[in-house]
Amino acid sequence: MRVVGLFFLYVISFTFVKAQNSSSSYAALDLPLSARHAVLNEPVSLYYEDLESGVFNPALLNEKMEKQLSLNFVDYFSDINFVSAAYALPFRDFGTIGISVKSIGYGEFTETDYTSQSLGTFGANEQIISVGLGKKISERWSVGASVKTIFSNLQNYQSLAIASDLAVAYIKEDKNFSMSLIARNYGKQISTYASTEEILPFQLDFGLSKRLEHLPFLVTMNYNEDEAVSGGPQCGIAGGQDAPDTITGVAMHADLRSHESADRLVAGIVSDLGTLDVCIANAGSYPTESVPLWEIGSERWSETISSNLGVTVNTARSFLRHASGSGSGSLVMIGSTAGVYGESGHSDYAAAKGAITSGLLMSLKNDVSKIGGVRVNAVAPGWTVTPKKIEQGIDDTLIQRATATMSLKKLATPEDVAMTVVSLSSDIVSGHISGQVIEVAGGMEGRLIP
Repeated sequence: MRVVGLFFLYVISFTFVKAQNSSSSYAALDLPLSARHAVLNEPVSLYYEDLESGVFNPALLNEKMEKQLSLNFVDYFSDINFVSAAYALPFRDFGTIGISVKSIGYGEFTETDYTSQSLGTFGANEQIISVGLGKKISERWSVGASVKTIFSNLQNYQSLAIASDLAVAYIKEDKNFSMSLIARNYGKQISTYASTEEILPFQLDFGLSKRLEHLPFLVTMNYNEDEAVSGGPQCGIAGGQDAPDTITGVAMHADLRSHESADRLVAGIVSDLGTLDVCIANAGSYPTESVPLWEIGSERWSETISSNLGVTVNTARSFLRHASGSGSGSLVMIGSTAGVYGESGHSDYAAAKGAITSGLLMSLKNDVSKIGGVRVNAVAPGWTVTPKKIEQGIDDTLIQRATATMSLKKLATPEDVAMTVVSLSSDIVSGHISGQVIEVAGGMEGRLIP
């Protein structure tokens, strides 16, 4: 057995920085296995006896790497530690197997409540187990594939995901030339941290490598394309404007069914932005199956109430607790016309949204009079055409039924709802409005009974 390398480093990898800027989850997937990879910034096509190259690109796994062992340790700043191990072995006539284990610990964090009082510490870590197979299918062409299992632990939240890599390589050893194409991190989250599914950092890489004949240089060129898609947190906050087309801010994830999580969310936003002036309580869920009340189980009823009324209460409580100290702010809660007119087959959803735009709204409107400059309003969207609904397809019969009681005879768009929310949030536009429900429903007067 040959030990290829054991490295103890105190560096920041450029690849790690890129991973942190990604809109996806599981940043450890893009961490380099070794010092060499960190310096070369993901060498896609390097074909040598380097085991780490084979683990990164399974098409490069070959018999020269067999029975190699690679161990790496990286001590990043901010108490972040990264450990990896990799081993290659022959697999009969099928090719070469590369097995790797990566583990990253993000250190300890101090947990505080909304008053900044310490509640103790918590940790965060991720582990990745990968098994890859590389096979030479002709003199110059090789293919490879790998499967990765990702375990993630963030405080009290755990997640599991499965990802795969597919690769093809063209290698011309007599000319010291190699070329590779890799589709990396294609997969799915098996279990989520909360109720929101995270997006894996899918990436398409292409690389060329050429060793110059008369110069001691190896020229390598890499191209990668990240899939910039975000599943989005349950509650996202943006603030600050650098330019008309550039919005800066911070995005945080929280399970708003927990009031402790909502408190931490607001505290984190205030810590990063300095203050919080506007809160849009928008998180919620809609049960897709249409069921009369007597057939709705207690589990569905509790979940619908919790994920709509409950998350709105928790969001409002945490924001208003902050506003009580600052003496100003605007809270806009998102209801639904289902809470105004009812909705057959969704009495649980209608009850939750009705409570938001009726009893809760009117109570909070009066409660905040003790604070002073705080306003509380609500928006009740009607039938709205969202990208998800367009993707699923919208039946013409449904549109006709939905618009039958609308004077405008058209469905709303997300922009229609957003502009109303922005107007209610603004102290300049709506500074003397509080305790009101604005329906964004095209003049709807009721709902047809199916």
